[in-house]
Amino acid sequence: MEQVEQTREKLEATNQSLQAGKKKAQEENELLIKQLHKVQEELEKAFLAKQQLEQAAKAKGLELQQLQARMEQVEEARENWRPPISRCKRAIKDF
Repeated sequence: MEQVEQTREKLEATNQSLQAGKKKAQEENELLIKQLHKVQEELEKAFLAKQQLEQAAKAKGLELQQLQARMEQVEEARENWRPPISRCKRAIKDF
C-alpha cells in the first residue's frame, strides 16, 4: 500500500510539473501571438507606406515627362524664332 501511495505522490508531482509547464507554454504562446500581431501591423503600415511612395513617385515621373516634353516644345519654338528675330534686327540696322 505504501508503494501505491508513493507512486500516486510521484504521479501527482509529475502532473503538477506538467501543468506548470503547460501554463508557462500557454503564456509564452500568448506573448508570441501578441508580438506576431504587432509585427504584422507594422508590416502592413510599411507596405501601405511603400505603395503610397510608389504612387507618388509614379505621379512625379509622369509630371517630369510632361515638363520635359514642354521644355522641348519651348526650346523648339525658341529655335524657330531665332532666324526671324535675326532678320528683324538686320532689317532695323539696315533701315
